[in-house]
Amino acid sequence: MPRKRPLILAFDTSRRHIAAALGDGDSLVAEHYEEMSRGQAERLADVLQGLLDRADARWTDLDAIACGAGPGNFTGIRISVAFARGVSLGLGRPAIGLTTFELIHDPSAAPEDRVEVVSVEAPQEAAYIQVVRSGLAEGPPRMVDPTAPPDDLRHPGLRVVGWRASELAAALGAEGVPLAPGALATEMPRRLLE
Repeated sequence: MPRKRPLILAFDTSRRHIAAALGDGDSLVAEHYEEMSRGQAERLADVLQGLLDRADARWTDLDAIACGAGPGNFTGIRISVAFARGVSLGLGRPAIGLTTFELIHDPSAAPEDRVEVVSVEAPQEAAYIQVVRSGLAEGPPRMVDPTAPPDDLRHPGLRVVGWRASELAAALGAEGVPLAPGALATEMPRRLLE
């Protein structure tokens, strides 16, 4: 019997993990999360094959591929993007890269006209931030000190979401919505499919 909803394989190796999910339309079919500081390149294909096996699906059943595109560890990002591109070219299926900012930002959680600063962990206790206005990224991401962010980030009704959000929000006089430790990692497979 033919599948009616699109089958999407999503994965991320931009941090010290492999996060992966297989979705069938709006349903999560299978997911996997594994902490690992090395070896993502060697393990990724087996993890993804395992997801397909659990769903009794084949690579040729996929309708699309999604992968995490950072920011994060350069080698980890390269692993995800190269694997997604190879599968996409090999199968003739579309591939899409999603940034961690896109995965953290939840457009349904804020009014459409709200300005939001989305924060992701960066090296040496810094933060990568992305300003989002009305659901769209405003300018490129940049690295800031969460305890002394630049004044140009101040906006009326500002909301700060993500890593060290409470500190950033306090410094900017804004509302802070921190992520629980590990929350993004464990939610990433589901968010990649949304």
